[in-house]
This record gives sequence, C-alpha cells and structure tokens, in this order.
Amino acid sequence: MDIDDRVAAHLKTMQAMGMKSPYLRAVVVARINPVRFVPPSRKKDAAPPMSMAEALTKMAANVRKFDPKSVRPGDLALVAAIAPASAD
Repeated sequence: MDIDDRVAAHLKTMQAMGMKSPYLRAVVVARINPVRFVPPSRKKDAAPPMSMAEALTKMAANVRKFDPKSVRPGDLALVAAIAPASAD
C-alpha cells in the first residue's frame, strides 16, 4: 500500500467516526510530514534537510503509525480558521 492509499484509508476511518471537513486530508498529511519539526536553515544556500527518498521513506513510516483517533475536532477547526479563503 502506498502513502496515498493509506491516507485515503485514514480519511475513511475519520469520516466513519463522524468527522466531516474539507480539511481532513490536509490534517493527515500535515501530521505525517517528515520535516514538520525540522527547523529551517538560516543559511542562504543550505541543502535540504533530507533527500526526497529519505523524506518519502519517513513519510511512509509515519503514515503507518498514524492514529486517526488522535485528531480532535478542535484540530480541524484550527485548520479551517487559518486556511486561506477560497477564490469563488
């Protein structure tokens, strides 16, 4: 199973738990992001914190460990509050 399939499975689980939000996928992807807590480099020409292969490997491991029950409704409300307004 690849990362996208696992994210989709987590989304279905969260929707079955009663969570309805257009930001569910964004919350899951943010939680499995491997560079989430890596501080940005202050150097102008700094190398990325990890290679793409390493990032995808860590992301795959994170999505396997992700627990949909760890997402609270308040987390979704926060994402909705800080998301940019749609250009309708």
